[in-house]
Amino acid sequence: CPGCVSHGLPQAMAIHDTFPAADVAVIGIHSVFEHHNAMTPVALEAFLYEYRIRFPVAVDRLSTTSNIPHTMEAFGMRGTPTLIILDRQGRIRLNHFSRMDDLRVGAMIGQLVNEAATDPYNNQNWEQYVAGWGDFNAMQSGSVEKQRWSRSTTAKAI
Repeated sequence: CPGCVSHGLPQAMAIHDTFPAADVAVIGIHSVFEHHNAMTPVALEAFLYEYRIRFPVAVDRLSTTSNIPHTMEAFGMRGTPTLIILDRQGRIRLNHFSRMDDLRVGAMIGQLVNEAATDPYNNQNWEQYVAGWGDFNAMQSGSVEKQRWSRSTTAKAI
């Protein structure tokens, strides 16, 4: 999508290049919700080569019951680009649709990298903890904020 090419991918590449791999893993998800016939794995491979994408990109499975791919639906994504940040325990800490300012993203990732071992979900001030990092109400909708997603779970869900 145009937003992914102009904003999402450059931001993901900057995150990948800025933070050590031991602290931050960047994983792209190729979610096709339109133009299915044109979005083949061969086309994706050419795109990744042409744009020099150096982080793994998974292909989201098409749904048999709706136009929304499985991972898009599981994470409650409203469209693309979407930035999802998980903490070390695999909990969703941000689910943000559209472009997000690079400085805010970097500050949040830096905070999570340096975060103490305490569990913010058990912190009485959790709402204040995440204030300013995205749409708190969107994170609270449904049971999304309580779901735990590990890197291996995410990869298997795709």
